[in-house]
Amino acid sequence: MNKKGLSPLTSTMILLVISILIGIGVMTWGRTYIEKAVVQPVAAPEPTIFEDLNERLAKGEITKEQYDEIKQIIVAQNQR
Repeated sequence: MNKKGLSPLTSTMILLVISILIGIGVMTWGRTYIEKAVVQPVAAPEPTIFEDLNERLAKGEITKEQYDEIKQIIVAQNQR
């Protein structure tokens, strides 16, 4: 019988490399899973939209009632 196997040092190194690679894979998967699972807060409407509405109201292009309606629609859309 002239069979030779791996030395204990080589087999230990192989086990360490495999363990590290599995750990890296699990950590990467966990990070992406958590990032997708976290609910992002709803972004507030851009102030430029309301600034434009305020300018149009000040110029008399729209009435106060129209301003209120448009503002309610914008706020409702951004809460979805």
